[in-house]
Amino acid sequence: MLVLSRKVGEEIVIGDNIRVRVVSVQGNQIRLGFDAPREVSIQRAELLERAEREAATRAASNAAEKLVAPDAVVQAVTEPVKV
Repeated sequence: MLVLSRKVGEEIVIGDNIRVRVVSVQGNQIRLGFDAPREVSIQRAELLERAEREAATRAASNAAEKLVAPDAVVQAVTEPVKV
């Protein structure tokens, strides 16, 4: 990880087309401004991680639903066998 110090108004350039500017510093909160092409996704890490956890939960729930036997199979198993 690269760690840089910047003052309010100073920028960091990433690649050829992404700029990150320190907009303000108030106590322990830093406001950043991003200038990037529309096709570049910029997301807060905690929101991205929450979305990933929710997607994993949905996938696990869907997998569990698929493990439940369809009605026809349940009926065939529960009907008495005629000999």
